[in-house]
Amino acid sequence: MTSPGVRLNDGPRLDGAGVLVVDDAPDVREVVTDILTQYGAKVTAVGSAEEARAGAPPPCA
Repeated sequence: MTSPGVRLNDGPRLDGAGVLVVDDAPDVREVVTDILTQYGAKVTAVGSAEEARAGAPPPCA
């Protein structure tokens, strides 16, 4: 879904970069996800730190 009025075509590309968006406001998650996706990022969006930790891989040693 693309947020109305949010269209960014210029700027650095994020092709293939994985980005985790964590925000408890669904509207904010949607807009940020739309913008990052337009730049080519692979976005995972969650609503809390707990959700982020539950899906995160273990830290590198």
